Amino acid sequence: MRRRSRHPVLITGLCLALTGCAVGPDFRQPNSPKVSAYTATPAGDVVKPGTAVGDGWWHGFASPALSAIVDRAVAGNLSLTAAKARLRGAQEMADASAGRLWPQVDVEGGIARKRVNLVTFGMQGHSPVFYLYSVGATISYSLDLFGGDRRQVEADDAKAEAAAYRTAAAYVMLTGNAAVQTVSFAAASDALAAATLAVTADREALAAVLRGAEAGTLSRSAVTAAQARLAQDEALLPGLRQRVGTAQNALAVLMGLAPAEWQPTPISLADLALPGDLPLSLPSQLVRQRPDIMAAEADLHAASAAVGVATANMFPRLQLTAGLEQAAASTALFWSSDSTQGGVAAGLVAPLFHGGALNAARHAAQAEFEASAAEYRQTVLTAFQQVGDILLALTNDGDALVNADRALAAAAEQRAMTQAAFEHGAANRLTLLAAERDWNLARADHAAALGRRWADVVGLYVAMGGDWRHWAAQADEGNAAP
Repeated sequence: MRRRSRHPVLITGLCLALTGCAVGPDFRQPNSPKVSAYTATPAGDVVKPGTAVGDGWWHGFASPALSAIVDRAVAGNLSLTAAKARLRGAQEMADASAGRLWPQVDVEGGIARKRVNLVTFGMQGHSPVFYLYSVGATISYSLDLFGGDRRQVEADDAKAEAAAYRTAAAYVMLTGNAAVQTVSFAAASDALAAATLAVTADREALAAVLRGAEAGTLSRSAVTAAQARLAQDEALLPGLRQRVGTAQNALAVLMGLAPAEWQPTPISLADLALPGDLPLSLPSQLVRQRPDIMAAEADLHAASAAVGVATANMFPRLQLTAGLEQAAASTALFWSSDSTQGGVAAGLVAPLFHGGALNAARHAAQAEFEASAAEYRQTVLTAFQQVGDILLALTNDGDALVNADRALAAAAEQRAMTQAAFEHGAANRLTLLAAERDWNLARADHAAALGRRWADVVGLYVAMGGDWRHWAAQADEGNAAP
């Protein structure tokens, strides 16, 4: 691409020097999106548009076991601990950057052994050796006429702000993951228990069929059919055991423990209750609630300030210094007025020729600002997509759960009727075992559908930004984070 032409900046620099302005763009918060909706609201859900996520939203699931797991994860998660530490480092760096706006005072002292060469002064004789004792202080101050230091402080403050929001985002993801893994553990446990009962019924039925085949009352095809049902149902168990184990291991790690160090208490989906109102913030509210969007905005702010820093580097810098020192060749004379020396100085450094480096650095900062602006917009769009996907998933989950409810109700009714018929001698043991098997398989399918439903409900809380403000306020009170 064609490079921009370089123009003299002397007149502009003189004007800014008189006013002490900070060069570069003043950051403006991006406008709220004009989008007013996501996708269709899930039918049958208790969704309240314009509602924000409440404090400790997982406690609304009415499950002490789930609440205990999420709370313990927040207290012990190592990734969140690392994020807090990095946040403190970013905040300290911002404080260190702010120090450059104040006068810099230094104290120094020393003892030096010196030899005077008398020949240099046209004298003959032995060159004497003496010790020079000195102690003094210097003070320096940059007038920051063009605001380069102020823009740098602004950039570092924005970076610390971004780190705070990313720490909050880590908290939101942690609470969501802990809740989802708890729901997954409960759903897999329920499904495994039901599938295990179905396999038990299959095995009992196979044994009965084998006895019938030996007695000649049942055919070989009945045996192979019973064996096929058993094999088919047994094939479900390894996957379910895997889901239970991986969810349990994931929960242990989320709490900062090795998997072998933690054993969960039994949890069932029946222990959970749907909260009264599911939050659904408007798009204009979402950009002020999700910490990942606010972190992207802080990155944009830092990039804007960096343009000002690069611009200020193209203008002169004025430095004021003053010093006062006591120096003497004898400790006896050290504190006499004749040993006092000092001075005041002002220095001006103006860039004249840097091979185009300063101009290129400014263009690079502008390009980074444009990239940050695009990344901010992309973060907003991704957030809207996530909310839309969750709303769509909740709609489909609702349909799937309705079908699972119907299938479970039908299987339960069939099981009850078969049980009654068996008790009255109108059905044999194999028919009863088949009904028992179908009911347990329906229970397993229902647990899977309900687990997906609960996981997407948790996903909606996360997509709305979680409750990070309450957590951040508590962390500030405890001097922990952010």
